Amino acid sequence: MRQGLDRWRVSTGAGELVVELRPWFLLRTSELPVRLLDGLGHPGLLPLTERLFTADRRLAAERDAFQRRAAALREVVLELAAEQRAHARRCLRSVRAGMPLIGEELRLLESLGLGEQGRRWQCAVVAAGSGRAAGRSAHAAAWLATRRAVAEAYDDDRVRRAALLADPAFHQAIGRHPLARRPGDGTARRSRLLTATAHRLLRRLASGAGDGGPAVRARFEPDGRAGWRVIDEEGAGIGGPAPAGLREALSVALPLWCLARTRVLSADLARLVAEAVRVPGQEVVRLAARDVAGLWAGERPEPASPAPELTAVGTDPESAAWLLSGVRDDGQGVAHSGQVDLGERTPRIMIGDLIYQRARWRLRLPEERGADAFDRWLALHRLRRHHGLPRHVFVRHPAGPCPFHVDFCDPLAVEDLARREPAEVLITEMLPAPGQFWWRADGQEQAAELRLSCRIERERG
Repeated sequence: MRQGLDRWRVSTGAGELVVELRPWFLLRTSELPVRLLDGLGHPGLLPLTERLFTADRRLAAERDAFQRRAAALREVVLELAAEQRAHARRCLRSVRAGMPLIGEELRLLESLGLGEQGRRWQCAVVAAGSGRAAGRSAHAAAWLATRRAVAEAYDDDRVRRAALLADPAFHQAIGRHPLARRPGDGTARRSRLLTATAHRLLRRLASGAGDGGPAVRARFEPDGRAGWRVIDEEGAGIGGPAPAGLREALSVALPLWCLARTRVLSADLARLVAEAVRVPGQEVVRLAARDVAGLWAGERPEPASPAPELTAVGTDPESAAWLLSGVRDDGQGVAHSGQVDLGERTPRIMIGDLIYQRARWRLRLPEERGADAFDRWLALHRLRRHHGLPRHVFVRHPAGPCPFHVDFCDPLAVEDLARREPAEVLITEMLPAPGQFWWRADGQEQAAELRLSCRIERERG
């Protein structure tokens, strides 16, 4: 049998499979450039937020130190005059509330030998207040800039056409009521709701999270010419080293898919991944093909025609890693070949050179929503820091059927997440992230996915 791009053998723990890759496949793109997401985010907000968190930590440390010193002087304070004891009580209340001290309180601390402690507290209060004021001001400015960027994005005919296909009612609404660009545009409630919907839809379309993007027919070039080329108005071709990388990725993905059809595979893979995790917070777990070959236990897969979906992670498909997005079972619904879930955090899983699964986190949204958008921003960024979440993620909330994109530098996206009902959510890293997309239209990167067609059968012999 010829070992080539279109037909080859794959070794498993139960013998060999023969894979035939059909030459024609679908290339689905988002149609909208990923750069639209960049216009919504404000990376400069993160250093200001970190500065505020640092100031808050310093304030908490100074509070703890102050209260320890004050407790040690309790007997001394009890012997003071009534007016001085009142100053001491107000001093403690101010420290607990994070407030600055006044003159009488500072003079009392000086007389008790706590003058330096009082000065340190005053500096910590000023730093925390300054950090909060700078963060709040920058957040408000970013909010207005993002709202303006959303409105400007819908000036593009491509965005409006995509919005029409995705949500005709919304498209009609923004035709009657233009999106707000400045404070005071339109009525407050209508303006806010339209902008939130426009922003949510723009994130979904530009990130490639939806299934509504256009698809064109493509084929593997038999003459091996490198790179992608347009065949005609409705098709494209691929040659060079890229198909060989795809074949290697499929040689890992398809045997696992065959196993998943006969039994539950996720528990076995989870065991291998858990054994491979060396340290807490490990970002990537790498398994070799031989590690998963031992999962075969005499299964004899039946002939099948899977439709694997793969995405290139990198700007050059000839050298990019391939990510398994899913596998359609004989033209039916998408069935991934066994998701691994280790609980609070599951690192990215690679098997050979295939990215089998993106990194994921299970966590609960904060119960306290916060008094305003800036407080909600801080609450979610504390959550992000605690769990080590990347900037760009997809969030699946139990109240919605589909995951949605969140950029933690985008104040409207963070607010969208913060307003969801408190619940356990599944967060997945965005991979590829902006700057890692290979497909370009008019020189601008877009999300793109290959939907292939295969035939699998057992080797006869």
